[in-house]
Amino acid sequence: MGHENDGGDAMVLLKHKILKSLLLRRTKKERVADLSLPTKTVIMRKDSLDVSEFNYYKSLHNRSREQFDRLV
Repeated sequence: MGHENDGGDAMVLLKHKILKSLLLRRTKKERVADLSLPTKTVIMRKDSLDVSEFNYYKSLHNRSREQFDRLV
């Protein structure tokens, strides 16, 4: 009857002794050379809607706003 906690003890041993020595925890700064991501490029555009697109957008916006107002 002295074996009822052997599974728990084995899990603690696995977590603290074995996995700790196998798993590596590295930060992004430590991995910067490995990652070598290209620099981020942001392009800002200002586009206009024609009349029919604007009307469609406005009706969609109004319908969404009405649904939201009913919920709140």
